[in-house]
Amino acid sequence: MKPDDKGWLPNFKKLVWIFVITCFIGYIVEIIFCIVWYGKLENRQGVLYGPFTQVYGIGAIIMCFTVIPISKYGFIPTFLVSALVGGTVEFASSYCEELIFGTRSWNFSNHLLTLDGRTSLPMMLAWGALGYTFAKWIYPCLNKWIDKIKITKSNAMCAITAIFFVANFTLSGLAVDRWMERIHGQQADTRIDSFLDRIYPDSRMAFIFPKIEPVD
Repeated sequence: MKPDDKGWLPNFKKLVWIFVITCFIGYIVEIIFCIVWYGKLENRQGVLYGPFTQVYGIGAIIMCFTVIPISKYGFIPTFLVSALVGGTVEFASSYCEELIFGTRSWNFSNHLLTLDGRTSLPMMLAWGALGYTFAKWIYPCLNKWIDKIKITKSNAMCAITAIFFVANFTLSGLAVDRWMERIHGQQADTRIDSFLDRIYPDSRMAFIFPKIEPVD
């Protein structure tokens, strides 16, 4: 992928930092939403280690290639495309989670015009607002900030960060999968299972992922 020769196309380095930062922003958004809507403080991270919610990072990366190019056409196109992209990412993420792990982290069945409880009209409208904010203010600021980082240091940090997230996602997936196996009464068959049982017991997993529920 070439550097920003088209003005908006981010290179790999920028994609990594955009993903990380928006995962963190998403975590903050989820915490604030939980406090305002439910009146309680609840952990909303999507991985074992770090205050990150990956669905926001995934959405931001896709928006870099779909929303940013059309943001010059004004509010309505940007809002509508953001709503569509966000709803699609939300639906696909929920579907893949259920397919791979047999779990769901959110259920919007009680929302207006819901789509299998995986996304809904209110959530897509929220994505529209977030996408417009991302295109109008967040992305330009991130773009300028990343350009100021020295390229040698940035490349090393980028590689380390990418490795950390790959390891974090892999370990999180293994821990969630083993958690669900325990819930269904499956005993540890391997050393890895025993390790996961010891380091990530049910109580710890329930604290880190309070919204994850097994699907019958």
